[in-house]
Amino acid sequence: MATCLDGGVVRQLIDAMRLLDHHDARQVGQRFVPWRLHGQRHGWLQRRYLTEHAELAACFTTRGAENELSLEMAPHALASGDLSRCLHQLFRQGVFIEWRDEAFPVRPVSDDFAAAPLQDLALERGCFRLLGLTSRAVHVNVWCGPENDRRVWVARRSLSKQVDPGKLDNTIAGGIAAGESVIEALCREAWEEAGLSLTASDVSHRAMLPVLSMRLLPEGLHREWLFIEDIEVDDAFRPQNQDGEVAGFALLDVPTLATSILAGQFTRDAALTLLCSMSAQGVFGAYKPLFDDWLAQREMLTLFSET
Repeated sequence: MATCLDGGVVRQLIDAMRLLDHHDARQVGQRFVPWRLHGQRHGWLQRRYLTEHAELAACFTTRGAENELSLEMAPHALASGDLSRCLHQLFRQGVFIEWRDEAFPVRPVSDDFAAAPLQDLALERGCFRLLGLTSRAVHVNVWCGPENDRRVWVARRSLSKQVDPGKLDNTIAGGIAAGESVIEALCREAWEEAGLSLTASDVSHRAMLPVLSMRLLPEGLHREWLFIEDIEVDDAFRPQNQDGEVAGFALLDVPTLATSILAGQFTRDAALTLLCSMSAQGVFGAYKPLFDDWLAQREMLTLFSET
């Protein structure tokens, strides 16, 4: 008999995520101003930055009144390097917390996760939240065990991480860099984070159906397409981190996993992608339609609350 959670626990998991999503969606219009590049919306900027950081405000042209304010990135900001210099300065001032010397492609806002990035335009990944840009990432859950005792490997983030240090995370998770495909990123991250050697043939391609994550942060708006993949291993497998970004791993059964999610021990993105993985693994049993309905409603909220 398959491992299944009680219906009450499934409802608690959904309600916990719903509460967080609704809180964030309501505040986007209050705290942020949308901005465009070449007429297409690309991100959201906190209203306070327009008065607190003149060098950043100078990179945009302002349109409309206070209640209907919109921004257009000035062409000279990119061509002259003003935006890049401004971002370096803001990082040094501590306005945003992470600079990793990794470039992410800049994409217009779209309900299409495959929307093409602007040609040859990429920015430091650490500034994506500051500018409210949309990034993409892979989240891999490594499962093992028989149907009646499903278990999943989870990682504990290194205490040296700038974002969510010490929190529990997916077995493997990482951003998709400029010029990198989803499958390439998945295979690279699998080795770097868990010592797991994968090729494209090992991937089920369910990773091509992502969910959209959105949450408010002190520095800005996190908005990211999360490509989810489940990998099956035998009981002898032991993950081994290669890049120093993981403090350790634990093997959790389904009830313990659910309890840990409800206790807030996981990052927001890990909790969301683990719920999707748990549904795919069949652990919601007869309550899977309840989860599917919530996920569909959530996508509508996340996509269209920002307009």
